[in-house]
Amino acid sequence: MGNPGICSVGNEIEIGTAIKHLGDKAVIAGNIAPHILLTGRPQQVYDLCKNAIEAGKKAPRGFMLMSGCETPPDTPPYNIYMMRKAINDSGWY
Repeated sequence: MGNPGICSVGNEIEIGTAIKHLGDKAVIAGNIAPHILLTGRPQQVYDLCKNAIEAGKKAPRGFMLMSGCETPPDTPPYNIYMMRKAINDSGWY
């Protein structure tokens, strides 16, 4: 994973669980469900991202918000904007 390395987790794994097992070894990245990005309402995407960021702030080596796997190519641009809005609203740490 390098030093500190990055460990990307899918939406099946909660951020807290990833932090518990890997947080002292790597930056944790993830875990927004791709199907929510694709079909979710903008507010749903925002809330999911904001919750992930709040959980990720506890990662000792850091956290990066991203899709839990891939970002579907047909994802509405406004849902991507809502991811960024959640980042801006939740603060940088």
